Amino acid sequence: MTLATSSQTVTPHASRARRSLLRSRSFSLRTRLLLVVLLGVLLPLGLVGLWLVGVAERSGEALVRRRLERSLHEIVQQTGVNWVSRRSQLLRLAETPAVQSLLRGERTELAAAGALPPDVAEAWGDIADAAAVVILRDTAGDVRGRLEGGAGGAPGTEPRGPVLPVRIPVYDVASAKPLGIVEAQVPPGVLLPTGLLLTSVGGSVLAAFDPESGAPLLPVSIDPDLLKTDGFRWGGERWLAVQRGLREPPLRLALAAPTEPFTAPLQAATRRGTLALLLAVAATVLLATLATRRITRSLERMAEAADAVSRGELDRSVAAEGPDEIERLGRAFNTMTESLRRTLQRLSHQEALAAMGELASSIAHEVRNPLTSIRLDLERAAERVEDQDRTRELLRRAIREIDRLDASVAGALRLARSGRVELSVVDVREPLAAAVAAAGPRFASRGARAEVVDRSGGSAHARGDAAALEQLFLNLLLNAADALEPGGRAVVRVESADGRVRVTIEDNGAGIPPEQLERVFDAFYSTKSEGTGLGLAIARRIATALGGALTLESERGVGTTARLTLPAESGGVTPATPSVSKWNGGADPDAL
Repeated sequence: MTLATSSQTVTPHASRARRSLLRSRSFSLRTRLLLVVLLGVLLPLGLVGLWLVGVAERSGEALVRRRLERSLHEIVQQTGVNWVSRRSQLLRLAETPAVQSLLRGERTELAAAGALPPDVAEAWGDIADAAAVVILRDTAGDVRGRLEGGAGGAPGTEPRGPVLPVRIPVYDVASAKPLGIVEAQVPPGVLLPTGLLLTSVGGSVLAAFDPESGAPLLPVSIDPDLLKTDGFRWGGERWLAVQRGLREPPLRLALAAPTEPFTAPLQAATRRGTLALLLAVAATVLLATLATRRITRSLERMAEAADAVSRGELDRSVAAEGPDEIERLGRAFNTMTESLRRTLQRLSHQEALAAMGELASSIAHEVRNPLTSIRLDLERAAERVEDQDRTRELLRRAIREIDRLDASVAGALRLARSGRVELSVVDVREPLAAAVAAAGPRFASRGARAEVVDRSGGSAHARGDAAALEQLFLNLLLNAADALEPGGRAVVRVESADGRVRVTIEDNGAGIPPEQLERVFDAFYSTKSEGTGLGLAIARRIATALGGALTLESERGVGTTARLTLPAESGGVTPATPSVSKWNGGADPDAL
């Protein structure tokens, strides 16, 4: 049991180790691509090269065999012609008057006083070089005469080696009666036109065999038995042989030749072609290696970027370069990373807003209770003051401001909790006027002023929440005031056109750096050391909840422009003559 438990404990580690080992032993994508190229190109080309070498060898052998057969056919034809010519010469000798007279028994010998008759000497001269011995026999088979030696009666020699016997019947020229036969012994070599061979197949060997015994009739430098086959190896070379049998003369001829003189050029050309193919393949593999390295390098960069993103480095991107597919993949990766970054920012923003809601709830609770107490105290104080007393008017105004502040706190609390507002038809100029009045002291403390330009044509109604809009405008105005230097100015424009109500707040302050402009709407992000980072975040959330949009444009040293766009309640109107009201801290504008 202990052993089994220990084995179960070790198994996961062993499994992980095996997986790690397998990963370490697995081929990379680059290696696999190169293997595919090698197996898909080199192996087929190698097989093609071997096939071409074999084809070249077979083509050379086929060429040699065709030439051998053509040469042997010519030799057979010429041998037959020579054979007929020798027989004709013997027949001419047998028909001479002296030979005819000898075979009829009218003469006892051909030579008279040691000399042949002229006609016999002439006929014998034609055949003496081809037939060393000629024997004349009568019908009884007895030898009546014998001719031997060279032409002109020169002493001859017995033929060396095998000979072909030639027997021709002799008839009386006058009566056509049989007189006997003429016999001759002809060496096979005199019948074979060996000169034809040298011009057709170089290095060839011709052999003649007895068709009955198979014995060689000519001396050859190769084993005669090899010449009886279709192909053989001799002297380290490949030889081909062809055979042909003849009835007259009774011979079997064989002609053989080496194949190398014919196959060597073809094989050399094939080797050169194969070498060229291999060089082309090497260049292809080199190009494939470079292309594969380029592709895999892009993929490796993407893998590294993906690892970095998995570690939380969402600002990583890859260069969208390479083939179309890799380029599209790089763009898709960058788009995905950017989308992920924005999604995480939204989630972070939502978490911040949730925390802000909880904070706003607690702040509202702490603020509204004192406000209620102050309001009650002010109401009691107002009841004790005469109606005409200026103090009572100030107290009532303070009560109205407390009510407004309480409504703003309540609206902000509702917005922070739910992100929704209570929509109704609102003239945006009213909450804007209240916000301008509330921001007046801040502008005065900065030595700056705010100007309101009404270009709405008397109608700037939209569906919204007055308290929420007042808070939105107040946040924008306070930011504008904080950005102004003494003598600075903020211009507030109200426009109504194209079914939209637009409120633009433009200041000539220091402006916002570009790197900070992207984050000014993030919750808890502030460009001011004493800021909370909630003003613009709440303002944009209010604009979104009202179905509108809030944008911010800024340039260093020029100023900042905030633009709120809301759907108008009743279409656009024709702009009227603009009206302007100013707030510089000394006046108290009650309306636009």
